[in-house]
Amino acid sequence: MAHFFPSLENIERLTVEPTEGELHLLRELERNLNDDYNVYFNPYLDGDRPDIIILRKNHGAVIIEVKDWEMSNYRIDNDNRWYPKNNSKIRMSSPMQQAFKYKSHLFELHLPLLGFAAIKNINFYKTISCFVYYHKLDNKGLNFLYDHNITENKKSLKEKNKLNIKRLERDKNQSITYDNIKKLMRKIESINKNPIFQDHIYDEFTTLLNPPKFVESQGIKRKFDEDQSKYIQSSPNTKIKIKGVAGSGKTTVMAERAAQAHKRHQSTVLILTFNLSIKNYIKDKVKNSFRMNDIEFKNDKVEISNYHYFFKSQMNNLGLELPIFKEVEEDEFSIISDGDEEINDNFGKLEGLSQAEKQELFNANKEAKNAISSFYSSVFKTDYFKGSENVIKYQTILVDEIQDFEVEWLEIIVNNFLAPNGEMVLLGDQNQNIYNRIINNKDFPITTGFGHWKNLKISYRMTDNSFIDMLTKFKNTFINGYDDNITFEKINNELGYSDIGYFMLKNSKKPAEDIYQKIQEKMAELRLHPNDVVIIASSIEILRDLQNLVYLNKKSQTDSTFESKEEYEEIEQIYLSKVKKQNEAREKIELQLKSPKDNIEQNRLVSALEYSKKALRSLAINKIKNLESYRKLKKIHFYANSGKLKLATVHSYKGFESQCVFLVMQPNDAPEMIYAGITRSSEHLVVFDLEDQKYAPFF
Repeated sequence: MAHFFPSLENIERLTVEPTEGELHLLRELERNLNDDYNVYFNPYLDGDRPDIIILRKNHGAVIIEVKDWEMSNYRIDNDNRWYPKNNSKIRMSSPMQQAFKYKSHLFELHLPLLGFAAIKNINFYKTISCFVYYHKLDNKGLNFLYDHNITENKKSLKEKNKLNIKRLERDKNQSITYDNIKKLMRKIESINKNPIFQDHIYDEFTTLLNPPKFVESQGIKRKFDEDQSKYIQSSPNTKIKIKGVAGSGKTTVMAERAAQAHKRHQSTVLILTFNLSIKNYIKDKVKNSFRMNDIEFKNDKVEISNYHYFFKSQMNNLGLELPIFKEVEEDEFSIISDGDEEINDNFGKLEGLSQAEKQELFNANKEAKNAISSFYSSVFKTDYFKGSENVIKYQTILVDEIQDFEVEWLEIIVNNFLAPNGEMVLLGDQNQNIYNRIINNKDFPITTGFGHWKNLKISYRMTDNSFIDMLTKFKNTFINGYDDNITFEKINNELGYSDIGYFMLKNSKKPAEDIYQKIQEKMAELRLHPNDVVIIASSIEILRDLQNLVYLNKKSQTDSTFESKEEYEEIEQIYLSKVKKQNEAREKIELQLKSPKDNIEQNRLVSALEYSKKALRSLAINKIKNLESYRKLKKIHFYANSGKLKLATVHSYKGFESQCVFLVMQPNDAPEMIYAGITRSSEHLVVFDLEDQKYAPFF
């Protein structure tokens, strides 16, 4: 029997279930193919998701696109173009075109080894075959779909028509119908041994196609340990706070409690977080819990939001006006408070400006950031909801990553949005207090009604005790200022494995290039799927450079929580061109001020000069706004399991986990920042140190 990746049992319980046609074809492949074949279902290919790829060592690969379409709804014209039958203006990609696109991407994007080989020898293209399986079409219907167009083309002797005939006949021949599925098995088995499909190419294929680690756990009903089981049961009139070590299942417990809560009171459950990028990850967890509890998931059953978006949406629902920063035209803009990290950019190389002008711009940017941050920090700590009618009350409110919250935010939520006799659960880890919130330093009055902290001590992310020993030692060495600091509890697990590497790059002239080289070597050594890899740092600048190197060298797509290097440079160029014009205008004013016509003109010029200086601050605010807009969108649409290599700030990746984490430590990183970074890894951790200071002796 063929080897299936993931296993057939795993495939049947995937979050996105296979279609009827996909499952039928997989069963046929199971019955007909021997163990020479590897069958990959819906592999993650850097953004591409072909239905099925079959691999046979020393032979080649087969791509199969599966369609459960009602074929009576589609038609093909004489040029082999596809359309919905009821709308001839909408042109579609044909199923065979989809399969060929996946094939071309294997050569162009996903397997550079194959692409280089094909340039030298065109026969490499023949090592991959493409087919389409139509589950709701029989052989008679296939003939009807193609034969008329083939006949029409044969009436003409034009070269175009000859080419159309060739394409139509090829697509028909490579199309498989439900009643002729044995034809596909014969075609797969008839693919001859091919000496150019060598072992190193086969190995590259298997590394690319092997499912990401998270796929294995999809659809498996989670078993909760004794402590976790206490906190998954929803009950009215309850306030509790739970803290746990990294990987102790806080988010999983929260997702299960959300499902139990909805089952109990049949109303919307509110989940709040601070990290904007984690929303989709939490949603996937909640969906799985609903499924395991036989509850149909719908968006109105669980509302997931970060605190600031929730605040603004509730203000809007109640018709309350959100105060705006006067120097910003758009009232939806807010810096830092809507994101999850500060803007830490150098604001450009600033070529062509004097040192004094550079310093003035730097000061303008710093002043702008501080002003916006201070303004919106005050706004979101103000209770505008007090006394308002029609405020939505939730029977259950769950707050994730509570260590990121301000005390005032929590007061606003409890006092306004928790229903009488409702339940509220706070979950977090004070060791990841990267924003230095005072809520972590003591129990403020707002949390006293939640009782003592409940502790989750066992980490299921790091199953190797040596890894846990390292984390415990780091925490005890650098993070020991919190009351009731929770410690890891070891479990007996002989299968645990960890791989920790450390590289000092203090004297590197090109740190991004050196880091990139080490990352490529490690990924090749471990044969890691890109989906299982993340590169994190507290600074966006180094991450942008690394993302750019990935693209330039591998032509690979990545997922990130920030703008690309190209996007940043576009924003920067717009900013600098406006600065240049502003400086030119100011120089003219200064020149005129040397010999004003009269006192009236002098006063006007002095006022104009003051306005010109203030304009620099406005330009800085506009640049910050544009950057933050990019980052908001990137975070909102960030997916931990997109199939791509990921790059994120530690701030944005907090709450996630990855099989392999590359952490780039920055000068002046706080110990909580380092701790949050190293605890993202479940198996492989590589730390790059750019400055031999505080943490070098430890690592």
